[in-house]
Amino acid sequence: MINEDKVKELFYVARYDSEEDRFQKQMSSYYGWDFIWKEVLKSFFTGTLAFTGLTVLAVFTNAKQLLADINKIDFQSAGVMLGLIYIAFMLAYIMITIIVYAVRYKTGRKKARQYMEHLKRVGKMYEREEKLKR
Repeated sequence: MINEDKVKELFYVARYDSEEDRFQKQMSSYYGWDFIWKEVLKSFFTGTLAFTGLTVLAVFTNAKQLLADINKIDFQSAGVMLGLIYIAFMLAYIMITIIVYAVRYKTGRKKARQYMEHLKRVGKMYEREEKLKR
């Protein structure tokens, strides 16, 4: 005879295993802030690359005007301004990263907890079946 409760629990476990990606399973092996800071570190490098790309794109877009005004540009103040813009960009980028990954971690841990509860239920069902067979 088929135990419907066990089938439902096993279905949930199988669905979780098939749907949840590697990222979700990797997340459950970290503590909260360790996971978030790992992502912040990755975001620091990608944010720097993105800022560099945007800066190069802006320079190429305005190359004609920059070449015309090359003698009038104060490079020291332009460098300071570029540095301040970079710091503001990175602060915003890292704050967004912290918020996004904190929410992802919270929801991922909740799903992992539910998954573990279903696994425990399945384990108890198997234990009861073993006791009845003896």
